[in-house]
Amino acid sequence: MFLKLLKYDLKSIYKPILILDIVMVFLSTLTVLTAKNFSPNNNIIFIGTVMFLIIATLVSALATVSIYIFNIFRSYAIGIYGKDGYLLNTLPVTAKQIVLSKISSAFIMGIVTLFFGLLCIPIVFTLMSTDIVYIINRLNNNIQNLNLFLFAVMFIIMFIVSAIYTIVKIYALISISSIAKFEKFKFAVGIVIYILTQLVERVFLNLFISYITLDNLAIQNISLYFLSYLAFYLIVGFIWYYICVYLIDKKLYVQ
Repeated sequence: MFLKLLKYDLKSIYKPILILDIVMVFLSTLTVLTAKNFSPNNNIIFIGTVMFLIIATLVSALATVSIYIFNIFRSYAIGIYGKDGYLLNTLPVTAKQIVLSKISSAFIMGIVTLFFGLLCIPIVFTLMSTDIVYIINRLNNNIQNLNLFLFAVMFIIMFIVSAIYTIVKIYALISISSIAKFEKFKFAVGIVIYILTQLVERVFLNLFISYITLDNLAIQNISLYFLSYLAFYLIVGFIWYYICVYLIDKKLYVQ
């Protein structure tokens, strides 16, 4: 049943995101192909076209991210606490499955969007005949005491964990603000809780990693910094997750 629920959640959010992903890659390719023909003798129309394509590419990238964020959070809020949420009560699924399905569908579409975004980078480098390997080697040679591969692995892991953490946290805030007693002030409650949690998290993080200094790029310092943040995201992320599960399970949002 979980897979069916996941399939339904993906269907509810994927179309506009995927369309904008494709548009973003198309515009980035068209922009670079057009810009490669630039010369000092080009007229103002050509230059204007290139500028327009650059702006259009940036706008499409911003629109893709915005639609992605809007859709995944709207899917959670409306799909669980909106008018269609009552349908979940008729399905043989648990609160954990519901939350995991929402998180998984958001993460999958996030990976798809990231893939298309990253696809634009080699397109730009390749079409402009830039040697990517040369750039990486120069970067590796110029940063002393830093294992570039290990740093990349840590960065990818941190990116994935922090992205999931942010999704779960926002889902939890939506769940809290949807409690029946907050119905009249749902939006205001959500904003206040978000600000308070940001302040508390910042203070806690400062205390949590205060012993770490990044005065240099010694790999052991970066590793400690990485592990501290990773531990924080995992511990607090599970707390946010179980808040979502608890509120759905206890149906505190039902008047």
